[in-house]
Amino acid sequence: MQTFKLSYTQRLSRPGIWQLNPFKTVRPPMQLVYGNPNLESEISHTFSLGYTLFTAKGLNLATELNGRIQNNGIEQTIFMDEDGVANVTYDNIGKARECNLNVFFREISFLPSASTPTSPGDMEIIAPNRQDIQTKVGITTDTSAHVGTHGKTVQ
Repeated sequence: MQTFKLSYTQRLSRPGIWQLNPFKTVRPPMQLVYGNPNLESEISHTFSLGYTLFTAKGLNLATELNGRIQNNGIEQTIFMDEDGVANVTYDNIGKARECNLNVFFREISFLPSASTPTSPGDMEIIAPNRQDIQTKVGITTDTSAHVGTHGKTVQ
């Protein structure tokens, strides 16, 4: 038996209330913390492509390729203004690219046990001889960027 699988998902993540709150909180020493009311929702795209094979002789093979792309992730940014005050806020500057390949292989063969029946009423036990091989290969890149100059004046 063979199966193929293909899927795509678009996920929307809205910013939290503290990421949007524009009111400034002063934290010592010389730090302002505030949200960004202009934040947009994060949008990520995920995909999956899979293949599975089961045979009557006990061979199982499964492969799956997964990926995720995100271009506007919400990231915390810190920059210094002209007065030397550290400003901590949020921007849509995160980028992510992920790709994973999963491979699973199993071959099951049934061999008779080492014990032999001693009388007609004894039953021979069949024990599985299993060989499992699983491999996972992943490539993940996180290209988040933290921009340090905003040109804003803190009031």
